[in-house]
Amino acid sequence: MRVIARDMDWELRFQVVDGVRVRYAVAGDGPAVVLVHGLGACLACWWENIGPLSRHFRVHALDMPSHGESEPLPGVDHDAVKSARFLTHFLDAVSVPRASLVGNSAGGLVTAMCAVHYPERVERLVLVDSAGLGRPVSWFLRIASLPLAGGILHLRTVPSNQAVMRELFYRPQQIGDALAAELLRARNRQHTRSAMVRVLRNGVTLLGVRRTMRILDRLAQVQAPTLIVWGREDRVLPVSHAHEAARVLPQARVEVFPECGHWPQMEKAEQFNRLMVEFLAPVHEGKAAPGG
Repeated sequence: MRVIARDMDWELRFQVVDGVRVRYAVAGDGPAVVLVHGLGACLACWWENIGPLSRHFRVHALDMPSHGESEPLPGVDHDAVKSARFLTHFLDAVSVPRASLVGNSAGGLVTAMCAVHYPERVERLVLVDSAGLGRPVSWFLRIASLPLAGGILHLRTVPSNQAVMRELFYRPQQIGDALAAELLRARNRQHTRSAMVRVLRNGVTLLGVRRTMRILDRLAQVQAPTLIVWGREDRVLPVSHAHEAARVLPQARVEVFPECGHWPQMEKAEQFNRLMVEFLAPVHEGKAAPGG
């Protein structure tokens, strides 16, 4: 494993997992926390969190297959169970036997599946505006799932990029230019755009999220203490999904951020980071996990 770059409070590295080259950021010492992004994103969606969380934990944030600087792995990018298995293989590769998992959007679906199928690997679970918890989804994604309309995801035009930012954020104008450019650059990579089309056609129709992609009936199997975080003004997945999940997981804690969209970890970073430390630190007090 070779260190590729050092960026502010963390290092960017590459690791081969299941035969594919995966980029990840790593920072800090202590108990392991792993951050998993959603569809069309990359580890840049955690830029506001890696450094602050690394003061308390050993933080890993990876580009999932077909996203960011990670190579494609056929079949994984549109299957949550396979992605969960891949995530455990990543943990093995960086010598993390057990971790708290934090997943945003489609990354929430992956981390939830990891908690269901590999409970011994999950200390605590944080679902951030997670996919898979209900049927309603934005019309932007419903239309993009259509065979003749999926091409809108391949557009690199300014209006297309602005539409994506409006979908993700309550106040997109407050997102820094450098970060916005990095997120859009990641989304516009050929293998990422292709993965987005595959995922949407596999999981979304004009009526909303397909039943096969909804996991509320399996959430009751989650043994790890769970925190559900949502942006109240999420345009992609409505906040009602958080309350539906809480009914299935009555022991779960729910936190809703006002004036916030689909990425509260970025749009409300300071509050989000405080909440993460509060929720993740008590169970880890006095414990540490090794990691690469």
